[in-house]
Amino acid sequence: MEIKNITGQGEERVFQVYHKKFYIKKDDYYRLVHHFHEPFSQTALQHIVTKYLEENNDNGLVGMVRYKEEGDGIILDAAIRYLQ
Repeated sequence: MEIKNITGQGEERVFQVYHKKFYIKKDDYYRLVHHFHEPFSQTALQHIVTKYLEENNDNGLVGMVRYKEEGDGIILDAAIRYLQ
């Protein structure tokens, strides 16, 4: 297969992307991701942010999430997209 044989599908949409940071205590983080094989996988990180957005009635779409351990907590830096 060649790249030139790929075609776009559907209508194009415009999103605005925000980077939001969240702090969570390590104990709480590990409790929320205990069912993931890799606690710091992108899937686990996105799960935490998605749950936060859902509980706060935020309709953002979670993209990549980075993390940094800091003291007794974890800082999550999430790219969140909003449909324009």
